Amino acid sequence: MRRPFLSLFRMRSIPAWAVFLWAVAEQLERIEWVNDKRRQLWEAAVTPAGGLIALGCSILWLTALFFWPEIKRIFPRLPKSLDERIGDIEDTTIPGLASQCSDLNRRIDELISRLANQTNETRGKIDVLSLGLNDRLDQQKLWIRELEEREKAVEMALPVTTKKLEFLSDQHGEFVRNLDSRLARLENDPRLPV
Repeated sequence: MRRPFLSLFRMRSIPAWAVFLWAVAEQLERIEWVNDKRRQLWEAAVTPAGGLIALGCSILWLTALFFWPEIKRIFPRLPKSLDERIGDIEDTTIPGLASQCSDLNRRIDELISRLANQTNETRGKIDVLSLGLNDRLDQQKLWIRELEEREKAVEMALPVTTKKLEFLSDQHGEFVRNLDSRLARLENDPRLPV
């Protein structure tokens, strides 16, 4: 902070200070000139001719204000005043927005009622489907119970059946061996014709 402040008082800053002081002197002269003109205008206004000029200017001003709407129609390109713009907004834009809002509210209410109807229809379909699915589920549960009971019966009968099969396979194997040995003997039997 100290270094930039010191740079304002170096040799390089002298031209800037000279221009600054010159601009301040010009402003002071302008103030004196404006003060002088204001004093001259006041002295002219307090004279009888100045009073008449001030009266004429004020009458012209008031007349222009009184006839402004007619003058405005003659010159349509003139911008609207703030009061006219606010009046236009209050008279045209706000009622239009109010009708648009009421139309949107009506549409929203219609949409809500339509969605409620569709929701009720869908809920009814879902209820019918869920009843059908529950019936199927109950049937499948019964079927699974039957299968489980059959499986238990098969598991209980399996050891007995396995023993029977082993017995039969042993007997069958013995029968086949007996047949093989008989065939071999018959083939070797010289009494049989060839």
